[in-house]
This record gives sequence, structure tokens and C-alpha cells, in this order.
Amino acid sequence: MISFIDKGKDKTLLVLPGWGFTPEFMGLDRLEWNLLVPARPVFDPLPLVSKAMGQYGLDGIYVLGWSLGARIALDSALKAPEIFKGCILVSYGDMFRQDIIREKLRQIEENREKGLRSFYLTIFPDKGAYRAFRKVHEKRCISFWSLEDLKIGLNYLLKPAPTHIPLKNLVFIHGNRDDLCPPERIMEITSLEEPRRILLDCGHIPFTKDEFYEAVNNL
Repeated sequence: MISFIDKGKDKTLLVLPGWGFTPEFMGLDRLEWNLLVPARPVFDPLPLVSKAMGQYGLDGIYVLGWSLGARIALDSALKAPEIFKGCILVSYGDMFRQDIIREKLRQIEENREKGLRSFYLTIFPDKGAYRAFRKVHEKRCISFWSLEDLKIGLNYLLKPAPTHIPLKNLVFIHGNRDDLCPPERIMEITSLEEPRRILLDCGHIPFTKDEFYEAVNNL
């Protein structure tokens, strides 16, 4: 369920996508890491990661999660800090409006594809960006997520987020125009004295920014 992409690098990165998206949307070809990539949505990657580490002889990995994937990445790193050398949280959100999530649950129950497409329309910054996504990624993203996985993902976001984050090698990457997960919340939720924060000029989706890949590849 998790594939290993060996790019001949010294470090390995587990990649966890956001709700309704695939890892490929996150620009895997631009990440200069060996990669662990889930073939389906995963909400507790630890058993699969442990198996893959034994299978491929990996001694500690990093994790990069975007949006919902950032919540899963953080929970995983807190549960098993001995596995993860570092945790990169992209567009992390600790609070989501319950009424919005419950409305999205209703929409996907009524029509999974229509509910997903309405979400895509709201998350992209403009129609041109959405058209580019639709041309290359939308069909794959819709196929990646079953109705049950979509429901699990939304209910995951209803859970209380960690209030104490005692991780040392933790990096937040955020868009300064992210209306879904406002970046100023990061200043309030972390207990670290000097957490690393990288702010990009974008919204919730940073994957068109060269600076995003420069930041991740230089960690």
C-alpha cells in the first residue's frame, strides 16, 4: 500500500496528501528525496511505514503532510518520534469549522464526485489554476478517494488537534493568503520556542511555488 521511490538520496520522505488529493499533485518529481508514497488514503501510516522501513532497510525517515495530511503527519510523529527524524507540516490547520465539515459530509453522501468538485473550485485561487488541475489531476484524485475514505478524512478533522507539540525537528510551511488555515494560528498552537516557519506568497496550495520545493529540498 506504500511504494518506495528510490532517487539515490540520503534521506527518505513519507508524503501524505490533503483531503481529496493524491501525492502526485504535490509534485513528487520535484522533491529531491527518496519517497514513501501511499497508494490509497492512509489515516494511520505507522504499520505500513514500519513494514516498508524493514523491507527497504530504512533507518528513520521524515514525513511531509499537506492539509489533512499535515494533521496525520503530526499525529504519527507524536506517536512514534523514534521513527521520524523530522516533520514538515504544509498548510496545517488545527481548527476547522464543524458546520462546514458537516455540510461537506452531506454533499459527498449525496454525490461524491459533485461534492469533491465543489471543494476543488473553492480551494484553487482562480479558474485558470483549477482548469490546469482538472486537465492533469482531477480524474486521478477523484478515483483515489472512495466515499468511505472521504468520510473518514472529514471526521478526522473534527477531532481535537494536539495542543502540545514537543517535537524538535518541526517545520511549518504556510501560505500568507491561506483562508482555509490562516497562518497566524501557527503562532498560537506551537509550544516550541523557536519552531521553523516558512511563509510563502500563496493560498492553501503551495505546489506552484519554486520556493516550496527549495525549502523542502534544503531541509
